[in-house]
Amino acid sequence: MPAPFPPQERDRISAAMIAEARTLIPAVGLRKLPIETLTERAGISKGAFYAFFESKEALYAEILAREGPGIAERVLAPLHDPSLPVQDAFAAFLHALMAEYESNPLLKRIIEHPDELAAVNRRLGPERVAAKAELGFKPLLAFLNQARERGDLAHDNVEAVLGVVVALPHLLLHKTAAGMGDWPATRDLLIGLLARGLFPATGACAQRDGL
Repeated sequence: MPAPFPPQERDRISAAMIAEARTLIPAVGLRKLPIETLTERAGISKGAFYAFFESKEALYAEILAREGPGIAERVLAPLHDPSLPVQDAFAAFLHALMAEYESNPLLKRIIEHPDELAAVNRRLGPERVAAKAELGFKPLLAFLNQARERGDLAHDNVEAVLGVVVALPHLLLHKTAAGMGDWPATRDLLIGLLARGLFPATGACAQRDGL
């Protein structure tokens, strides 16, 4: 039986494979991700991959988990800014969300190939997926619920508003469709309409409490 990798070496090997997979997954996808390329980059045998990750899906889940905090910090920042009126904060949040999906290769891959995320979620199991979703949506739900309690939100169904936010990045699949026209202008117009429609009287409101 081969000797186990010492902790410092495990960290180095894991980091090397994660970095390589982070580059390869957007280009070739999860199914075609070559384990031998990852292990070669890390300086281990192909079979040793499974001493670090039980599957390619587990590796992908780890990459997404590491990406999550940075994405959340960038996207959610406007919701935590008490100097922004609610309408402006929500619009800035949507702009940040769309910018992340348009510039982040991993997020673009998720939108274009939802089957890969489904495979990762099957590996994680429904309880872990639900827990991650709840944690990810918590700051936005807090923002929306506070706005509703103040009377700033023009729609009583917060879950429906959340659904609109989740659906918005999927429009990227159609940005080159016939009739879409100038995509940046279309995107910005849609965000403005959503923000003004959901928070119609708060564009010049007094400052609010931060989350």
